[in-house]
Amino acid sequence: MSKPGIDPIRRHSRFPVSWQCCGGDGTAFGRKGQSSDLTARGWRVTGAMPVVPGTQLTLKVSIPDRSTLLCIHRAIVLWVKEQEFAI
Repeated sequence: MSKPGIDPIRRHSRFPVSWQCCGGDGTAFGRKGQSSDLTARGWRVTGAMPVVPGTQLTLKVSIPDRSTLLCIHRAIVLWVKEQEFAI
């Protein structure tokens, strides 16, 4: 029997987060989204950023209880499904 939050084919546990983020792909910045399902290898983002797998993004993430934004200079989009994508 699998543990809650662990998919039988998933190698890493998912941790729910609700972090606001904005980002861009080098041509436009400021697209807003929300990150969730943090894992050791990446996370899922929900938002209106039109991206395709392989797109490289720069993200600024607002993490509760942290005074400065987390800046990610190179995140690669792994998959896209409607308004969600993984980096």
